[in-house]
Amino acid sequence: MQSGQTSGIEVVHVGAGDLASQVVARLETGGSQVERISDTATSKELNSRVVVVFDGAWFEQRVDDEELHGFLKRASSGQAGLVVIGANTSELSEAPDKAGIDKLIVTETSVVRNNNSFNPPQAGFRLVTTGDGPSYHRLLFSNTNDPDSLAEALVTWLNGQ
Repeated sequence: MQSGQTSGIEVVHVGAGDLASQVVARLETGGSQVERISDTATSKELNSRVVVVFDGAWFEQRVDDEELHGFLKRASSGQAGLVVIGANTSELSEAPDKAGIDKLIVTETSVVRNNNSFNPPQAGFRLVTTGDGPSYHRLLFSNTNDPDSLAEALVTWLNGQ
């Protein structure tokens, strides 16, 4: 990414997976401010200009963790973007359900509909609230392992394009 292309986007990077780290490095090169943390303890305000990038293996190990659920609630209430890169990215669809943020659809035959069940290399979730309208969620799925393409898709998604 070219310098300045991602300025104004703040990134909180959780975990240390190779592909996620490469994507975050591209965002930083493009002008994003990056805070790297090893767990979900951060004092950063989580708002619509923030994207939290989780390493998929880190996220998968903690999908049932109450601390992670609290962090996801705080991030979602601020309309921050949540992105998982690598490993089992379908966990990003399950974690908001477990945290009580966004429910997975269950059919009358008890089949769980997970929009992300095919585990692309990058998946994102963002709860958006409009002025007086209802909340809705925006999803991101990127089916490439190229860090440049993943970073570009993430920025486009975060900017609402």
